Amino acid sequence: MVAIIAALLALLVELGLSAGPGFADAQTETVKAPMLRARVGVDLIGNLSLNATLLGAAGREPSRTVCGSPCLGNLSLRAISGFASLRFHNSGELQGFVELGLGIGRLINLSSDDLFEKPAIRGRGGFSMLVAAGARWFVLRSIGLGASLQWSMWTNVSQPAHGFGGPYDVAARDNLIVTALAPVLSIDFAPGR
Repeated sequence: MVAIIAALLALLVELGLSAGPGFADAQTETVKAPMLRARVGVDLIGNLSLNATLLGAAGREPSRTVCGSPCLGNLSLRAISGFASLRFHNSGELQGFVELGLGIGRLINLSSDDLFEKPAIRGRGGFSMLVAAGARWFVLRSIGLGASLQWSMWTNVSQPAHGFGGPYDVAARDNLIVTALAPVLSIDFAPGR
């Protein structure tokens, strides 16, 4: 009985993988990093699906040292998030969609090349959000190719205090918010379609 239920659920489950360049603002410099996303969803009613999504910004994490300006090679965005999301899509071979996801995430690192005047900001686990809109075309009955624009947000981010040895020292900042925008390409597998 359990095997039959599992087989029926497997037919209704949709899997999606997407990737593209993500762009975030690192205090006067734009940081670019690969954004990777995996999604598992089930159509609830009609054209509304409930999804579990993992999102990662796959930049590297530079060393935690301060160097003279500029520190070339330290431009980086690295983060991870997990979301529960709702996706509304239309029917047919060509489908448009909008998606809203809420969850928990962590900004691991956002840094510019100027670590002397703008030290890297880092986060702890906190609220995250994902908003996406796009389209997909089912090139085969159960395989869709798509493109979308996704916006993601991480909270609970802080920047350490830093200074230049004079009266212009900068105090630490907490409770910052970091956002990233990413145009992504995707492939979806929907065996029960």
